[in-house]
Amino acid sequence: MNRPICIYALKSEATGRVLLGQTLNLRQRLLRHNAGRFTSTAGERPWVVVRTDERPTRLRARLFVLRLTFSRRLRAAWMERGERAEARAAG
Repeated sequence: MNRPICIYALKSEATGRVLLGQTLNLRQRLLRHNAGRFTSTAGERPWVVVRTDERPTRLRARLFVLRLTFSRRLRAAWMERGERAEARAAG
């Protein structure tokens, strides 16, 4: 059985920029971003995880990230759902 694909939003603590992506191993991806292994994000370290989700296949994950990238409304709603879930878990 295939492992689900993690969809993530990382936020730069230096600039506030939010980065969307998908991976099988979020921990490793975050370590690589914070180590400066990606030239496009190296100057904005450190990065922190602000939202995660899962999709059953790589294709579905890629399509969802693409939708998030091009729809501010969908991205805002997705991020807000994550904040509400964290608040419920904490309180």
